Amino acid sequence: MMMTLMEHVASTSSGDHVACEVTMQTSEYGTLRPVAQITLPRDAHHRRLGAALHVLAAAAEAGTPASERWCTCMDRSGDVVGYVYLDLVDGSESEAARGLAHLRDVVRRLGWI
Repeated sequence: MMMTLMEHVASTSSGDHVACEVTMQTSEYGTLRPVAQITLPRDAHHRRLGAALHVLAAAAEAGTPASERWCTCMDRSGDVVGYVYLDLVDGSESEAARGLAHLRDVVRRLGWI
């Protein structure tokens, strides 16, 4: 029997508390960038972070309206901290606000905030 993606992540990350904070940051080019930072406990295996990043990025990408043109990206900062962010196309305040609301909604639906 095939597990759903969420069932698989729930089974592989049991016992690990996923802390996720969604904020508006600035990219290296000075444009607005919606970012979700995932933090796991210090003793978490690096694969748990990878799984959490993939789940969040996949949920964000799958839930993005067809009218939006941003790219969903992932980045790691060590073994227990990682980021999913939206690389905006026009970088406008309205696109950034829509992206931030989208990431918050996805994280909320995952039960991580």
